[in-house]
Amino acid sequence: MSNSIENEENLYLSVKESFNRGVIRGPSQSNFFEFFDFLGNPFDPSFLITNQKLIAKSTKVIINKLAERIGACHKNERHLILVGPECSGRSTILKIIENFLNKGFDMNFSLYVNAQDRWSGFTTAEDGNDDHFDRIDNFQQWVKEVDFQNSRIILVDDADSFISHAVQYCNAIKLDGLRVPTFIYCITNVTYSYVINNERLSKIFGDVFWLGVREEGEIKKIVLESTKNTSKSDIKQLTLFDDYSLDYIVNHSFGLPGLTSLFIISCLKASYQTNINKIEKRLIQRVADIEGFTLAKKIVDRNLNLDGTKYKILVEILRQYYIDGERAERKKIISKFSNMARSTLAYHFKDLINENVIQQDRIGLRVYYTLQKPIRCALELIDLGLAEIETRKDSDIKEMANIDQGIGDV
Repeated sequence: MSNSIENEENLYLSVKESFNRGVIRGPSQSNFFEFFDFLGNPFDPSFLITNQKLIAKSTKVIINKLAERIGACHKNERHLILVGPECSGRSTILKIIENFLNKGFDMNFSLYVNAQDRWSGFTTAEDGNDDHFDRIDNFQQWVKEVDFQNSRIILVDDADSFISHAVQYCNAIKLDGLRVPTFIYCITNVTYSYVINNERLSKIFGDVFWLGVREEGEIKKIVLESTKNTSKSDIKQLTLFDDYSLDYIVNHSFGLPGLTSLFIISCLKASYQTNINKIEKRLIQRVADIEGFTLAKKIVDRNLNLDGTKYKILVEILRQYYIDGERAERKKIISKFSNMARSTLAYHFKDLINENVIQQDRIGLRVYYTLQKPIRCALELIDLGLAEIETRKDSDIKEMANIDQGIGDV
């Protein structure tokens, strides 16, 4: 009896200690990275910055070509648009360029900013009076904080919802006696197609740099090098993937490094939660189904029927997500298809929802539509930009027809 009580007391102490360890760690990704003996996130750009040997040769070529084009725009006092689909590795490339330019020239010569996080919205602050607060525009606050006397290159990541206002932003930084820094606006191809015919923007941008997809062999090498050099144990790293799993992950990531890392981290998290120390076939297929990779592969392989109207609905959802910087609201989407019968439009929406291409959420009386990241990437890779251009052409034709009709009436 005394032995059983003693065991219960030991269990009580171990449970308490385990609880305290959880409190100290908190809900962090480091928990499952540690489970697989990683020092941290193996795909963190900081590892590449501090260990240049880990940067793949193809990535170095891209970085140098982009740096050259940035230099040319800087010389001509123009700005540059960097176009690449989500997860194309653009954030990593921008951060590496920022670090190397600052080392090659002067500190603060180059500045990286995530526009969606740093520029968007307002911040409230006390105005000095009791119970009174001022709304401060985040972009204006950022302008006040930046040392523009030394910052010559501004690398603006996730700039889709800001690109249409690029002229105003550049004009806002025209300071007496100072040259305006060269801005590099990083956007998706969907957004680029939307602004390509804007005359005001064409006057300030001197060049466009496109980031494409990478070969599967390059992606595989990046994964193996990243996991090898951030793993505490080479043996652990070698047994993490079986022969099937890594090829499956790379194949379902469409040559996008960021999508590959997202897939792997999702698998690591699922393995950690189920206490499995190896990424196996059954697990990655389950993750692929839940996270949208399986459906995205069908879209890229053209094994999913997306006719003209469905296609244009998806274009509008992406436009609202990227350019407006918000979730797509049903009411706003319907307003873009005012010439179509509501019943027909509802039929296409129902098909897209049933096929899990779009997800529907209700908040009060409003209905919103969202797309999982792999599906967004897949849609970008099947030339949705061209569909956007066609949509605009249709709109222009209708507008011209209305003008002609008006003239005839007069």
